[in-house]
Amino acid sequence: MTESTVSAYVAHALPGRLRLRIPEQRGNESYFADLCERLTSLHEVVDATANAATGGILLRLTPGIDIPDVAAAARALSLFDLKPAPTATAKPVTEMNALAKASVGFKGTNRLIAEATGGYLDVKSIVFLLLLAMAARQISRGHFMVAGFTPLWHALNMMMK
Repeated sequence: MTESTVSAYVAHALPGRLRLRIPEQRGNESYFADLCERLTSLHEVVDATANAATGGILLRLTPGIDIPDVAAAARALSLFDLKPAPTATAKPVTEMNALAKASVGFKGTNRLIAEATGGYLDVKSIVFLLLLAMAARQISRGHFMVAGFTPLWHALNMMMK
């Protein structure tokens, strides 16, 4: 163990289970092996499983033990100092890119078509029918190999998905 106490953060908590993250020790196999051994010696902890690659540790707690009990025991042994989880600061999206705009438009169009037809048709089924119609038109003109076969192939692929 190091002399200075590291900071641990609660990643997830359920009755009897506590998942902690210790980002400053991520990748330190010996630290987590020692931490598991020392934590399981506490009466508050039944079992401890660590993943050094993620910097996480999963604690199974003795029934009736809660987060403050574990925090106090760990602090007393200078294992870690339990702190509130750092909040993520995500930037608000101010403008959508072209793909996001197209996706929103497509979903809206799909919903409108489904509402107008009582759920009988959607955009995918309309595209399927259009491809079949294009293939039928080209085949009736005698253009089977390229002009008729291509839309027929795409329509059949859509049906398989």
